[in-house]
Amino acid sequence: MRPLSSITLKSIVLIGAGNVATHLGLSLQKAGFEMAAVCSRTSTHGQQLATLLNSNAVDSLKAVPLNAGLYIIAVADSAIESVSAELPEVEGLVVHTSGIAPLSVLHKHKRSGVLYPLQSINKQVPTNFEKVPILVESTKTRDLEILEFVANELKATPFRITSEQKKMVHLAAVFANNFTNHLYGVAYQLLQSQGISFDLLLPLIAETARKVQTEIPQTVQTGPAMRNDIETIQAHLELLQRYPQYRQLYDLFSQSIRNTNRASTSEN
Repeated sequence: MRPLSSITLKSIVLIGAGNVATHLGLSLQKAGFEMAAVCSRTSTHGQQLATLLNSNAVDSLKAVPLNAGLYIIAVADSAIESVSAELPEVEGLVVHTSGIAPLSVLHKHKRSGVLYPLQSINKQVPTNFEKVPILVESTKTRDLEILEFVANELKATPFRITSEQKKMVHLAAVFANNFTNHLYGVAYQLLQSQGISFDLLLPLIAETARKVQTEIPQTVQTGPAMRNDIETIQAHLELLQRYPQYRQLYDLFSQSIRNTNRASTSEN
């Protein structure tokens, strides 16, 4: 790989003004990149982000600068291919930020890639990309090096990956992050029904998160399902009579834990 000092990147065009576009744009600007334009079909959002980035706002893809070095398409997954098709042919590198869309949706462009931050991003919450894995993909080695350069300038951790691998990473992230956060919400509601603060669970959550930093999750699994404690499981299911949707989740997860433990035991 060429040394980072040998890589230069002209200005960046940001296409989109949502959660990912906002935080990625702000972090790129902070890292010293020139943000040439922000393109958003929602002109108010585009103008707001462009103002934050000291950039220009355009509401048509035909109006974006054609001489930028990098074009970042940060829009809804379902819109990436149509946005790519509408974007004029450019000499710069065109990338998207999706975890599930393949590289092939950018087939129109001679130089294409993926720049996918593996992080939960919300416009209302500051995002620090330092040490965040950024998954990069391109068919051209030089463009991969450019994407790694961008990630390094953000102090993030670049990780080369294929589109098929990235899909599985995205699926795993939904289990580890989205579903887990939903379960936090379930726990919050159950405690709230008894006038108990969710803060009571924070040390437990922190300890579980600490353990999986160094251990395989299945090896540190605890709880009544892991112990096959049928009496406790039944008591919990009775408590959940008022919450049939949560009762179904509890039963499903308990069965999954028991099956996983049973399979692991039989293998050993």
